[in-house]
Amino acid sequence: MKRTDKILKIFATALFPLAAAIFFLKEYPSHLRFQEMTQLFESGWGYFIDVCSVPGGLADYIGRFLTQFFLY
Repeated sequence: MKRTDKILKIFATALFPLAAAIFFLKEYPSHLRFQEMTQLFESGWGYFIDVCSVPGGLADYIGRFLTQFFLY
């Protein structure tokens, strides 16, 4: 294997995780905060403040509360 091919392979291997991290941090940050439907609902004040501090947060909080009572 040529040296340039080896360097290109290493560069491509390092570039993909970096590109994925930039995408999720800049373009699609809400995906990183996704909460599964089967998780336990948190009811602490800190969690309530964190969720309600964004636009539509109260509706999101109420939706997460009601989700725990419904199954597919």
